[in-house]
Amino acid sequence: MIRSKLVSQYAAVWARAADEVLPALAALEPLRHTPHLKYKIVFSVVVLAFRAVISLRDRRLNEVKSLLGLDPETSSSDPHVARLLSAATRVLHTTAHNFPLGEAERTVINQVVSTLREYPCLASCGALHALAAAACRAAWALSLHSPPMRIDTDFTPVVMNPEKHVRFSPEGRDGRDRRSDLIKSFVWPALMDGGRCVFRAVVLT
Repeated sequence: MIRSKLVSQYAAVWARAADEVLPALAALEPLRHTPHLKYKIVFSVVVLAFRAVISLRDRRLNEVKSLLGLDPETSSSDPHVARLLSAATRVLHTTAHNFPLGEAERTVINQVVSTLREYPCLASCGALHALAAAACRAAWALSLHSPPMRIDTDFTPVVMNPEKHVRFSPEGRDGRDRRSDLIKSFVWPALMDGGRCVFRAVVLT
């Protein structure tokens, strides 16, 4: 899959989050008293999805080494090991569209639900499960590309950078918020291709 299609896949997951998941979460009665929580949940899903699939990828590659009698800790700086891992990664990349990711998806949902135990309704939210599946699928393809694309994990900026951030304006908010460049929270992380931002982070100001 070419890199522009990977970016489009990532963008499509955000579109799903904005169009379907945020409204579904807002409709859950327990969450109506904490209107900003839905943004944190959506943000957590995509961050956890990347962590889960990268962990899964590394475990699968270590299993390949183990099957051939190599210590999983064997350094990939060994040229033979490096070629083996490169070939295994290419195989995973060719099957990225249908590789079973149920383990990663369950990890994401379980972490969200266990962190927010006071909101058991999240466990049965179909839109949230669908977002976890879509986020894991996109993250899996991105993490297997050569070189891998990653989400920007620098969530400390307090001022918007137009090259890396775009403002999200929920319905019902007045124009005063739009004039502020101070970031209150992140809704969706930026996607990075090396040092270049290819999909800007969505933020609340």
